Amino acid sequence: MQEVVQVWLKGFPDLSVKNELIISENDLVSIQWSAKGTHKGEFKGKKPTGKPVSYSGVTVYRIKNGQIIEYWAYLDMQYMLSQIE
Repeated sequence: MQEVVQVWLKGFPDLSVKNELIISENDLVSIQWSAKGTHKGEFKGKKPTGKPVSYSGVTVYRIKNGQIIEYWAYLDMQYMLSQIE
């Protein structure tokens, strides 16, 4: 998980994520979130543009013994990338 976060922070060092809705049941936690930042570093092979981005998504985590053992992230990556073209 730390590696995933580092990739995003490299591309968007001022990235801000706001949790909008959190639902948990048994070993699953679902978070609906929104994010915004500025493209100041390379991301997915795209050179920094200085353009702002905003997008939203949902991430579902499976937790075991206080650790994330699986996760699934759902966001419209094409929409997000179109903001930095």
